[in-house]
Amino acid sequence: MAQKGAWRGQAPPLHGAQSIHKNVSIIMKNVSRAFSYTALRSSYISIVSALLFIVMVEGGVIALLIARLITNELIKLVLLCLLVALFLLISSKLLAPLWTKHRLNATSLELH
Repeated sequence: MAQKGAWRGQAPPLHGAQSIHKNVSIIMKNVSRAFSYTALRSSYISIVSALLFIVMVEGGVIALLIARLITNELIKLVLLCLLVALFLLISSKLLAPLWTKHRLNATSLELH
């Protein structure tokens, strides 16, 4: 009985997209680079600094209004704590891309 294909025990030759994928895979086996999400850090920092300044000014105005207009000390304290927590949350979300990176290799994408 004749064997189907002459590559018994070996992988058949790759054609088209399969061969390109294998070549890229071979090339990337040794290449593993870390990529930052902010390619131009200085411009990102200047934009985020401006946005955080605006958030701080608005937060200060809101804090002043809370301090002046609300007489109940417990409600005032809770609202001011919530305002500070919101500011910290917004700041952390805006600054997170500066420290977030990913690493790309032949088989996977790793987030750091």
